Amino acid sequence: MLATVSLQIVSGLTCYSCTSPSSCVNPSTQVCSDRTADETTAWLNTIHKFVPVVESSGSFLCMNLTYYFESNNSKIHEYLGCYHPDIPVCILPLNASISDTWKKGCQSCNKDKCNRNPAGTFSKSFYTITVALIIAKLAF
Repeated sequence: MLATVSLQIVSGLTCYSCTSPSSCVNPSTQVCSDRTADETTAWLNTIHKFVPVVESSGSFLCMNLTYYFESNNSKIHEYLGCYHPDIPVCILPLNASISDTWKKGCQSCNKDKCNRNPAGTFSKSFYTITVALIIAKLAF
């Protein structure tokens, strides 16, 4: 009975999910499963080398991977989702063809909906507060 309860808690992890900078503006959510983690593994194989094969893990983590050009910090790819914890997503090397020009930002976490980039939220909040202060100053 204890094993069943633990599995439900682990498999009940919910992560934000998106596959591009534009879709990550308003990401959806997904309940982690071997299927969703396998989808992430397949995607990782398109950009990284040495991605280990994980048959089934029964436990999952959330991640936020952002790829950008180092020269101007412009975002190229972004991926939020569930993954198998046996895959070291934050230290996987990039494929040789892109490793000289691309850099990667990575966040990995184990709480529900923990993998959304808070910077976007802060930027919008900062903008709103700044505009409100300007309007208040003009009004008085």
